[in-house]
Amino acid sequence: MKSKIMEPVILIVEDDDVIRKTLSEVFLKKGFRVLSADKGKDAIEFVKAHKVDIMLLDLKLPDMNGLAVLKNMHE
Repeated sequence: MKSKIMEPVILIVEDDDVIRKTLSEVFLKKGFRVLSADKGKDAIEFVKAHKVDIMLLDLKLPDMNGLAVLKNMHE
């Protein structure tokens, strides 16, 4: 019987569409499951709803800065 290995999940939080899409494509090709968000509040909701193994987080987002996102996730 073959065991099912889950792909690591990466969350890319970046408001620049080109950068976010490029990073998503790179990590998809490497075998990651990719979630992406362009706002800090969306990233916080993704982390509440999904198990995320790695997060790439832009520090300058339109609705809040990346450090505020991290603080909110740890509360």
